[in-house]
Amino acid sequence: MFKQFILYALPVFLLLLITACENKEDKYNAFVKKADSLLKQKKYKEAKTYYMQAEKLGLKKHYAGDQIRMIDSIVIQNNKQAKYDYIIKEANKLFDEGNLTAAQNAYTNALRILPQDSLALNRLEDIKYLIAQNSETAEDIRQNPYKIIVGSFKNISNAEALQQLLAAKGLESHLIPRGNAFTAVSCASYESIRQAYNHLAETRDELQPDAWVLKDKE
Repeated sequence: MFKQFILYALPVFLLLLITACENKEDKYNAFVKKADSLLKQKKYKEAKTYYMQAEKLGLKKHYAGDQIRMIDSIVIQNNKQAKYDYIIKEANKLFDEGNLTAAQNAYTNALRILPQDSLALNRLEDIKYLIAQNSETAEDIRQNPYKIIVGSFKNISNAEALQQLLAAKGLESHLIPRGNAFTAVSCASYESIRQAYNHLAETRDELQPDAWVLKDKE
């Protein structure tokens, strides 16, 4: 009789097992389909929840687990990018204001997040050049404190552009940070105020009608 019970019960058990497996398969596919849809919408948190539900079903499939790991990587990268973008925004503001030391620190902090970022690397090279030039300007100021100024800019990039134009003309130009967050651009330096004014008219005729003389300090 026991043998007959086994012969009767075994097919029923196998049928139940197959049905359970099919139900798990259907649930897995449903969870994955929903998760994939959310992932396309960049709803990472919700997508991960559905992939985890699929994983809990215990099927020997790697897709849901792989997607979970991919989402974790994306979230980490997005957090890094958001932090980087904030620091770069502040660094750019400091650079444009002429606050080179603070800008240098900010760009260095940005590189700790994204070490190969070209924007921060290029800005640090610019700052290195400007700091060196400011040192040269300080020495020039001690010897020739009177400058003919042909432009003054709040955005240091504009000041640099004018300086490059003057340098292309063979003029010895310097960037002079001012106390009002502006950067003045000189086209010539003189030991005395008389020398500066002797050349001012020529500068106004040939370069900038609004040029003026500035006595700078160290």
